[in-house]
Amino acid sequence: MALVSEPCDALDLARVRYLVGIELGGELQTTPSADALVVHLSCNTTALTLSLTSPDTPANIEVSLPRARLNARTRDRLVSLAIAELLATGWAELETPEPQE
Repeated sequence: MALVSEPCDALDLARVRYLVGIELGGELQTTPSADALVVHLSCNTTALTLSLTSPDTPANIEVSLPRARLNARTRDRLVSLAIAELLATGWAELETPEPQE
């Protein structure tokens, strides 16, 4: 699993990685391997956007967090929890069998 991010002045990315590691019991890579679930983080003036991609499924899951609703004191923690939940959703999707025809 990996977190790829553009620079984001709203977050302490090292802290976000650390907090996600606590939640998931493993470290997020900065450079994804070919078979990794990857969370992409982008920021703009109105929102932080998290999108999950996987080489094993064409589905792309995306979550947008409005910056105005993210308290500066708790922002890193909330984003790390959102990343952990996004990864959990991705793992669940990968474990779901495809429908039989």
